[in-house]
Amino acid sequence: PVLANEVRSVVIGHQRETTETLIWTAGLKVPKLIESLRGVEKLRDGRIAVDGYLRAIGQQHVWGVGDIAGSPDSGTAQIALHQADSVADNLGRWLAKQHLIHYELARPRLAMPIGARFAIVRLGRFVITGWLGMVLRHAADLRYLLHILPFWEAVAIWFVRNRPCPDCRVQLRQMIGSQSALFGRQV
Repeated sequence: PVLANEVRSVVIGHQRETTETLIWTAGLKVPKLIESLRGVEKLRDGRIAVDGYLRAIGQQHVWGVGDIAGSPDSGTAQIALHQADSVADNLGRWLAKQHLIHYELARPRLAMPIGARFAIVRLGRFVITGWLGMVLRHAADLRYLLHILPFWEAVAIWFVRNRPCPDCRVQLRQMIGSQSALFGRQV
C-alpha cells in the first residue's frame, strides 16, 4: 500500500521511490457537493445522470463534465476537456437563446510514453509504436503547450521538458544495467 506521498518521493510499503511525477490512479469517489445535489438524477456510482447535452437530468441549469458526468465516455482528462468545450459552447448558445448542439462522444486519442525513446500512440483505429510514436507524443505535448502559452514560452518549456534531466539519465542507466545483468550482457 502507498503509505505517503511527498514532494519528490512516494513511500510504498517499506520502500521509498524518488520521482518528479506521481500519477495517482487509486479510484474515484464522487465529491460531497455532488452527493448533496437535490433534484438531480444520479447513477448507482453517484455520478450525475446527464442528457445528450451533458445537462443533469432533473435540473436543466446543472451541467456535468469529466468524472462526475454519467456519460459513456467519461473517465479521462482528454474526455473531460472535450466535454468542457462542448458545455462551454452550449452555455454560450443558451445565454444567446440559440439551439443547443448535441454532445458527440469523443474518440479518445492515446499517447503513452514507455521509456525514453518509445511510445504507443492510438489515433482512431491506427496504432503507432516505437520512436515514431514518441515523436508523435512530443508533438502532442507541443500542441497542448501552444494552446495555453505564448509561442516562444511554449517552445522553450517543450524543449526543456524533452531533454532528460541528469537524475533521469542516471536512473535509466542503472535500470538498463540491472536488466542487462539479468541477461548476462554488459551495457
